Amino acid sequence: MYNMSNRLNQITFFTGMVLLVFSGLNLFIGQFHLKGEPVVNFNVNQVRRLFNSQQRGWQECWINFEIGVDLTNYLTWNSKFAYVYLNVQFKSKDGKYLSENIIWDSHIQRQLQPTVFDGPLQKYYEKVNLPSNKLNIKNSRHEYALRDVYSNLLGQEVTFQVWVEITPIIGNIFREKIYEAPYTLPNQLVLRDP
Repeated sequence: MYNMSNRLNQITFFTGMVLLVFSGLNLFIGQFHLKGEPVVNFNVNQVRRLFNSQQRGWQECWINFEIGVDLTNYLTWNSKFAYVYLNVQFKSKDGKYLSENIIWDSHIQRQLQPTVFDGPLQKYYEKVNLPSNKLNIKNSRHEYALRDVYSNLLGQEVTFQVWVEITPIIGNIFREKIYEAPYTLPNQLVLRDP
């Protein structure tokens, strides 16, 4: 005869092993999901300011831009949310160093899809503003200024890169560059907003 502690021990470890096996299968199967291509629209509207910071000794650039990201075909059922950020990359004029600056970031929550079991809740889903898989921002300004400690931003060839990091419910965080566009900064200082 088994006593109560032996029975509880068997139930606990059996449940733990079943959860461990299903989590492993979820991690393994998640690698084979076909993902669609994300849609990215990016445009630099203007360079608001490009100036020498006297106190810190570097050049700083303030940028206005438009960004639209649609991850509808990119997020799967195992995606929790996506972290999207705008990276600016440039080489020094003498080619000795590569500089990268993140100037903007945002989160995109996975959109909840109603299922067959949510029939009575369909009216509720229509009334509530559910999170969207899309991000559309017009005439945004940077969150973090573009800075160069070597003061080489005048006429600099820069590359704007849009990166996305997908955080899954179970599994590894996935990071990918989804867009890249070259841009040339002005050849002279822009001291005031146009």
